[in-house]
Amino acid sequence: MSSWPTIHSKEATSVLRKGKHREEASIEVQVADYPVVEYGGLTSANLNHEGRRLHWTFLSEERTDKKLVLTRDAVKVFPSTKSLPHKSTLGIKQVAEQTSHFLRLHYPDVDLPSEVIRDHIAEDALIERKLSTFDPYIGNTLTTFSRPTERGELASYVAFPMGETSSELNITPLLHTKEHGITFVPSTSATWAFPIPILQLVSESRGAELSTTRAAGTVVAARTYSSTYFLEVDNNGESSKPIKGELAQIRHSESGNRRIVDVMVPQETRETPSALFVNDQGTIFECELAKGKKTVRTILASPSPDLNEDFFRLTHGSEETTLFLLTGSRVHLADLRTADYAQEIHCRKSKDDFLTSLDYSSDDGLLRVCSTSEVLWIDQRHSKKPLFSVKHGRRFDRHLQVDSMLFDDRPLTFLNSRRNGLVTVYDVSRGDESLAHLFVPPYTLPSLQVPGSTRPGHAFFRHPEDTKDNVCFIQLSDRGSVHRMDFQYSSTASGSPIMCDGGSVKWSEDVYELEKDLENRHAEPGPMGERRYEETDLTDAYTSLFCGEDSGDNPNATYDVLDTMPVFWQKQEAPVEHILTTFDIAFRSGSEPRDPSRDDFFTGTPLDSVRGYRALKQGRIPLEAVIKRSSSHWNILPILRHLVPDVHEDTEELLHRLSRYDLASSEDRPAASFRRETEAREQLALDLALSSDLFSSRVVKTEVAVQEDDFETVSRATEAMSIGVAEPPEMKFRFLDPISLEGEERARKSDEKAAESESGGFLLPLGVRLLLSDWTIGTDPQEYMYVDPYDASTAPSMHTMPRMQEKSRKQAPLPSAATGSQGGQPQRPPPVVAGPSAPPPIASSQLVHPPRVPSLPQSQQVPPRMFNGASQPTQAGPPMSQNHMSMPSTQVLPGPYGGRPEPVKKKPAKKRVGGF
Repeated sequence: MSSWPTIHSKEATSVLRKGKHREEASIEVQVADYPVVEYGGLTSANLNHEGRRLHWTFLSEERTDKKLVLTRDAVKVFPSTKSLPHKSTLGIKQVAEQTSHFLRLHYPDVDLPSEVIRDHIAEDALIERKLSTFDPYIGNTLTTFSRPTERGELASYVAFPMGETSSELNITPLLHTKEHGITFVPSTSATWAFPIPILQLVSESRGAELSTTRAAGTVVAARTYSSTYFLEVDNNGESSKPIKGELAQIRHSESGNRRIVDVMVPQETRETPSALFVNDQGTIFECELAKGKKTVRTILASPSPDLNEDFFRLTHGSEETTLFLLTGSRVHLADLRTADYAQEIHCRKSKDDFLTSLDYSSDDGLLRVCSTSEVLWIDQRHSKKPLFSVKHGRRFDRHLQVDSMLFDDRPLTFLNSRRNGLVTVYDVSRGDESLAHLFVPPYTLPSLQVPGSTRPGHAFFRHPEDTKDNVCFIQLSDRGSVHRMDFQYSSTASGSPIMCDGGSVKWSEDVYELEKDLENRHAEPGPMGERRYEETDLTDAYTSLFCGEDSGDNPNATYDVLDTMPVFWQKQEAPVEHILTTFDIAFRSGSEPRDPSRDDFFTGTPLDSVRGYRALKQGRIPLEAVIKRSSSHWNILPILRHLVPDVHEDTEELLHRLSRYDLASSEDRPAASFRRETEAREQLALDLALSSDLFSSRVVKTEVAVQEDDFETVSRATEAMSIGVAEPPEMKFRFLDPISLEGEERARKSDEKAAESESGGFLLPLGVRLLLSDWTIGTDPQEYMYVDPYDASTAPSMHTMPRMQEKSRKQAPLPSAATGSQGGQPQRPPPVVAGPSAPPPIASSQLVHPPRVPSLPQSQQVPPRMFNGASQPTQAGPPMSQNHMSMPSTQVLPGPYGGRPEPVKKKPAKKRVGGF
């Protein structure tokens, strides 16, 4: 009997359905038709004949004490060649904003909306998250091979990618001695370089007899994102670079315009080497690697084109013309002689279970298939039913890889993953009764402490000259460093084997420099690095600025400021052009700050302390002395009260009003919290008090003085009696004086500017002066009333006249006989009172009496006329009294165009009829 007894049946399991009406439903669950070994469970047993007696044999029984024992600790044989990666924890929105900023900075011509960038980044993040779970295009990137040399010796090598982008191939020799075993002799120079990163490296060792029948050496296949390269290894053992040249290159167009997912270099004895590869559609191709030529042909179409599969793996079969094809759900046995047929030998039992890898060993004729839940052993002769399986107990991982190697005529199976360093060993082989047994319970090897989160490459290597059952486990990290660990298959009862000391690696000076250079170096992405999002902890800076030692702790500094403030204006070498507050004067009265800031407010003064607040409370801040010695002073406390209603001139009252912002009192609050709250309230009161007064070194007049000489008085009287429109006077500026920015105009009109500087005025256009004359500084906005001078219905009266005109009348009273007799001869002639003039062309808010119209008979009265483009006629004013004095005027109607004669029409020119 060559198989273990099993029970093949369907069990009915009752399940309680969810929903409003819960009912029990029976679901048929198919039980595996092969034995399953699980920790803590019963296994199959068989009754066999032993002579004249019968005895029981079990599937899992410990028949040997030999295991793989550690003989050399983990050693790093090659340093890292990649910089430390940048880890980003940003969201999609933040990455989109950084990408937009990067494009605007380095590619200003590219105009992409933020929504498009965010959609692409979201799609890229989704694909990246999916590939991080499982990427079907990534393979094993570390391989070992041995080849015969021309001297008849066997040379061994290990090939792995190196460089910042893993696009350079490094082939390191592996020397073997009886004393030290395998010794690595790495080199920092790359053997071969590719334009894009390497995804898979495959090689196949050839026998020593091939050195006499064929000059070609071992073939190494390197699969990248775009192409697959086949390289030939030179048989000359003295060559420093074992790669002789490139045999062929396979592109997408030669693989059915599909990406290649796996490559296999079969071990064969034909004169012309060949290789097999499969694309992501399941089509298998063969490429003959002749010198200078390549022939690619399709040998097997996709066995399941209707399935949505993109994961395929190849491995050789028991013969040269057979191979196994693995998908995520099935295992096929293909014969290269029949291109239209592939036998299905295994199918997964659950939709949640996926097949991950397979390995075939010709030593025992068993096929090892790994899935996300178990490891199966299948006999190719009876492929419909697996011999048995072992539950590996690992979590869901589609990167599980299974390998096998022969030890003491017994193959061992290794299970590892690129996600972690756990390696499980299964001792499964056939016994005397031709049944497969699990002779030793599964055990794990010591883990290699490889830096990084993934292990993209691994290999179990034994040198051909090694006569003992030794094995070297080599593993590649995601930063490009290579690590090794040595084991020996020996009995555990005889004690621990002798540990190997030294001789595991020989580094040159270049290797040491490479390790030192890349130990803590981060990647240099160039301009793309500006997309990084960095967070800086400013706690130390905040503590040193706001919570550190205060300058107010020095009493001498506070007293010096209080003594210097009264003489601040006398110590200034140059006049201060802008307005200062009390805080600015206190800041400039002290010494230069130790840590100056761009804003004086954040720098602070010696008054910003407890002593400064006490000086304010006791009235020792010399505010009166500063006001007395300054040219101009304003108190803006009423303005601050509109912004901060709690502002008050009394310090005690201000503190009482600010106390309503205190935190809620509770028993859990410490005393330091109350103390800091009180200090903050006092400092806020001090800041408000220091910002309530404004000072200036320039004299700012509150009223514009009117100084007129006799000639100017007579000129104004003559202008008032004239028919033309009176222009407003020149503008008198107070604190801010305008300047002309045109240098050429300033040079051309130097005389006019000299005259302006003497008179203190500035020549402005007529329209600007008319607009500015509508408002006089100092007028109360609440009592101001705008009157349209062109509207006859709003005739001026005494109660609507602004105070500015009343004030001007009070300043220039009409002379009387009493004043003349009492005061004697006047010093200047009496001013001539000008009558109301016509309103200017531009509307003004000045209240001016409209001109009087001569009374006409009822029949000759002119109808009302429209002004200012109004759609309704202007209402006539109130009737005028006969005793009211009216000034002569040639204008019949008020307004800028009133009474103008109609334009004279030109006499039409005679048209020429014809002739001469």
